Amino acid sequence: MAFQRPCEVRRVKAAIDIQTLEVQQGKLPHRALTLVLEWAQAHLAKRLEDWELCRQMQHPKPIQPQE
Repeated sequence: MAFQRPCEVRRVKAAIDIQTLEVQQGKLPHRALTLVLEWAQAHLAKRLEDWELCRQMQHPKPIQPQE
């Protein structure tokens, strides 16, 4: 029987306002929040277009992930 160290996985979630980019609920580590906000700002027009499609019960278009 091999010894295994306990592994702790940190799962965090946050709800961020689509227009203001303010955290509405939850919390992210500082670095993760910075990356999310940078991506969201860079893709502002595409995010708002997708949000409108969703409001019209249509499928959103893919947006490139953070690289």
